[in-house]
Amino acid sequence: MPPLPDRSSTGFHRFSTGTLTLVWMTVWGLANLAWLHQDLLPRDGDEEGHVGAAELFREDLRAHDLVGFLHRLWVGDMGDYPSLYPAVTGAWWWTTGVGEPGVPQVRALGLLWVLVAALGTAAIARRSGRPGAPLLAFVTVTLLPLPVGLGRHLMPEGMLVAATVLAVLAALRSAEAPSLGRGLVLGLALGAGLLLKQTFVLLAGPGVLAALVLGSTTSAPAARARALGAALLGCCLLAGPWYLLHLRAQLAYGSDSAAHPGAASLLAHLAWHPVALVLLVVGPPLSALAALGLALALRAGGPGRQVALLAGAWLLGCLLLLTAIPKKYPRLLAPVAPAAALLVAAGLSERRLLSGSAVLLLGGGWLGWRSTHAPLDLPRSLQRVVPGCPQHWLRPPVDDDLGLAAVAARVREAGPGPVRVIGGPDIPCALQTTAPWAEQLSPYLRRTGDDREVLLGPGPQPAALTLRWEADGLPSTAQAEPGAPLLAVPLLRGHFRLERGP
Repeated sequence: MPPLPDRSSTGFHRFSTGTLTLVWMTVWGLANLAWLHQDLLPRDGDEEGHVGAAELFREDLRAHDLVGFLHRLWVGDMGDYPSLYPAVTGAWWWTTGVGEPGVPQVRALGLLWVLVAALGTAAIARRSGRPGAPLLAFVTVTLLPLPVGLGRHLMPEGMLVAATVLAVLAALRSAEAPSLGRGLVLGLALGAGLLLKQTFVLLAGPGVLAALVLGSTTSAPAARARALGAALLGCCLLAGPWYLLHLRAQLAYGSDSAAHPGAASLLAHLAWHPVALVLLVVGPPLSALAALGLALALRAGGPGRQVALLAGAWLLGCLLLLTAIPKKYPRLLAPVAPAAALLVAAGLSERRLLSGSAVLLLGGGWLGWRSTHAPLDLPRSLQRVVPGCPQHWLRPPVDDDLGLAAVAARVREAGPGPVRVIGGPDIPCALQTTAPWAEQLSPYLRRTGDDREVLLGPGPQPAALTLRWEADGLPSTAQAEPGAPLLAVPLLRGHFRLERGP
C-alpha cells in the first residue's frame, strides 16, 4: 500500500480541511470539557486504582526524584500492570499543579488520547487516496462511544486506543518504505504499547500484521528484514526489562485472567464481543455506516479497498483473539474501534457532504444521547458471561460528589486530629462501581491538602470530627449527639450527623 499522491493537495483544500479539523476539534473539546465540569461523581474502583498509582509518580516529581520516577516506570513493581500509563498521568497531574485529580484539568488528559487516535486514524485513511477520507476518519473516531467515554476518565484503555492506532500506522509506514529509522519507530511504538497493558498484543497484533502484509511494497527483502530487526530491537529494549523482571507474576496474572467466572452458554460467549462492539463500543449508527463503507470500498477497489481490508483484518483478528479469553469487559474492545472509522472513511468519503452529515447526525446523535441519558447495558442473556455489576464509562454527568467536598470543609473547620466515620454507607453499583464511601474520604482529604487519619467505626481514640451515617427514614442511633448538624447525601438516601470531638 504505497503512499499515494494526494489528489486534494491544493492549497485551498489543505486550508479548508485543516480549518474544518480545528473547528471540529474545538467544538468537540468544549463539549467534552463541559461534561467534565458537570461530573463530580467519585471514581470507579478500577479508575481509583490507576489514580493511586499515578499519585506515586506525581510524588516522585514533587520530590524532584527523577531517578525514582524512571526506575518505577521502567522496572518498578506497581501491581499487575506495567507503569507507562500511571507515569504519564502522574506527570500530567504534577504539571497541572492541582491536588484533586477529579478536576477537569487533570481528567482532560484522557481527551487528548482520543484526539491522538483520531489523527493517527486520519493518517491511515489518507492511504485511500480520497480527499475527504482523513477528515471523515478523524471525525468518526471522536464520535466512537466507548473510546470517548473512556477519554472522560483516567483509564489506561483510553491511552491504549491511541497507542494501538499509532502502532498500526508505524507498521504501515515501515512496510511502505522499509528503513532502520522506520523500523525503530515501529519497535518503540510496540514497546510503549506493551508498557501500557498486556492486552496490547491482542489489540494491536492483528492490525500490525495486516499493515506489514498489505502495506508491503516491492522493496528488497533485505531492507524489510533490517526494518523488522530494528523493530524487534526497539521493542525489546523498551519493554523487555519490565517483562523479564516480572515474568513469574505475569504468568500468574495470565492464569488468573483465564479463569471463567460466568455460567453462560457457548453461544453467549461467541456472541458477546460482536454484540458489545456494535452496541457499546462503536454504537449501532456508526456500526451500520462501517458495514456500508466496507461493502462500498470492496466493490470500488483501488487503494480504498486496501484500507478497508486492513481495517477488516484488524477488527476480525481482534475479535477472534479476544473471544478466546474467558474474562470479557467492553473496555477491552475500545482500542480496536478506530478500525470501524477506517471502514467508514474508506467507503463513504467519496460523497463528502452526505457521508459527513450522516456521521455527525447519526454518530453524534447517538453519542450525545448516551452522554445524557441512562447508561446502556448488554442484553441480559449476555450479562451472565461476566457476572456482577457492569461498569459504565459512557453515562450522564452526575453533579454530586456524595458530600466529599462539604465534609472536607467541615473537617478543616474542626481543627487538628483524626476523623472518625461510623456506619459509612456503601455506594450502590447502580450509581458507581467503587469502594464504600468511608474509603473515599482519606485520599480525598490528602489530595485536597488536609492529610489526616480516618478512623473507621467506634473506638476509644478521640477524633476532631465524627461522621455518623444515618439512612433516611430510620431513627437516629442511640449514641448520636442530639441536635448535631446534619449533612445530607440525597443520592445515597441518607445523611451524616456531624459530632465534634473533645
